[in-house]
Amino acid sequence: VIEGLFNMNAGSAINVKFSQNFHLTGMIKSNDKVYANLQTVVIECTNYNKVKLFISKRINDDKSIKYVGRIIGRTAEDGFEIKGEPLAGNSSLTKINLKEMIVE
Repeated sequence: VIEGLFNMNAGSAINVKFSQNFHLTGMIKSNDKVYANLQTVVIECTNYNKVKLFISKRINDDKSIKYVGRIIGRTAEDGFEIKGEPLAGNSSLTKINLKEMIVE
């Protein structure tokens, strides 16, 4: 599911079911390969009041792949962090407090 997002272009519509209770619809805003081993996709989610999903794929030296991500809304005080290994089916969403992360 997640791997396919990294092959899509900006402007592509998405409808992704992460689990039985969690799916996102929206549009890919950007898909950037930052380094040879790091790529980040930003999705604007239309079914969650235009929150943004930032998800990155890192290829480690041993060729294993690690995914990390955050769901953040401009008007929200909290967001969610994706933890675990989504490809192995054992990922979870952890609530984060954005006020603690942002220094003004």
